[in-house]
Amino acid sequence: MNHDIIKDLIPSYIDGMTSEESNRLIEEHVANCPACKKYLEDMKKTLAINTVEETKKVDILKKVKKSNRKKVIYSILSTLGIITLILGGLYWYYGRMWTTSSDDITQSIQQIDSTVEITYTPKKKNQVLLYTDISSQNQLTYIIYATRKTPFDPPLPEKLTFSIEFLDADTIYLPDGQTQHIMDDDVIEIQFADKMERINLKELYNQTY
Repeated sequence: MNHDIIKDLIPSYIDGMTSEESNRLIEEHVANCPACKKYLEDMKKTLAINTVEETKKVDILKKVKKSNRKKVIYSILSTLGIITLILGGLYWYYGRMWTTSSDDITQSIQQIDSTVEITYTPKKKNQVLLYTDISSQNQLTYIIYATRKTPFDPPLPEKLTFSIEFLDADTIYLPDGQTQHIMDDDVIEIQFADKMERINLKELYNQTY
């Protein structure tokens, strides 16, 4: 087998793609031919160097992909963190409700026919007043709360009004329609954050009638 054929077969021989018969012929030729032996050794070194370089390139690509993956994960986590902070801030600002202070509202009292209306209005914009009725059988008691309107809320009444309907100076109608005789010390209790306001019912009647 001449040198040119051997040299053509050597790359396939190194890759293990030649037959057993070809391998035997190549090995016999290389054993007796210094030039082809050197060509085989140089080819192996070249392939080894190329393999190392390819491995380095693959490692670099893996590192780049890993670094990019970390950046993507960090960006996602950072975005989620920012969204969480924004939503938490919005909930804290708009979602909470607190017992209002008497200094943060104004009070007005007016008579409409047999009914006296006690109205509370928040001094601060964008606030709404709510209340909880904790009245007992013989005592009218309310706790006044404040909350903020969100930009998405439907129109809400900002004022809070309590209505007391008098039958006469000594009698009021209860929310269930029944009447209650009032004594000189009977009051409506309005609970604020800083104090409890007590409005005497008979004095309220005398002030408005």
